[in-house]
Amino acid sequence: MSTRLREIKREIRVLGLASWSTPDTGTHETVGVIFRGKHWLDGVLKTSSGGPSITTEVAETIRRSNHHPQIRVILLHRDLLNDGAEIDPHRLSRETGKPVIALGFQEPPQNSQSPTPPIAVCIDEKTAKRVLKITSRTGLYPEALRVAGLLAESFKPD
Repeated sequence: MSTRLREIKREIRVLGLASWSTPDTGTHETVGVIFRGKHWLDGVLKTSSGGPSITTEVAETIRRSNHHPQIRVILLHRDLLNDGAEIDPHRLSRETGKPVIALGFQEPPQNSQSPTPPIAVCIDEKTAKRVLKITSRTGLYPEALRVAGLLAESFKPD
């Protein structure tokens, strides 16, 4: 079932997620960055999980956030889930009630010889591409994911 975004405004609020692990505690830390389009940082979320599956904890943090009602789409990139952390894009969408665009993930191909790297959950592919274009300064890498990755990298222990 697809969520229909009535209009994709230049200032659509998206949440980009990135994670890292803390070896001394054995936890996975996740940071979420809420961006309005590609222009403004609106907020930051952070949670800790036992891992490696961090979907439930991340979903709960998103739902409890004051930003939850304004977030239109959640963005993931496989490369930003470090140290074995796993987020299930389908479950994250179900548990938050938000569409998810997962880049760098692969699903088994349906009547195809090659899998599609981006997965759009509860949002059609055409709309997902528009969201990625509106939220990216260059190419298809949204600012929310870029900044979440920078934050995760800065917090990651040496």
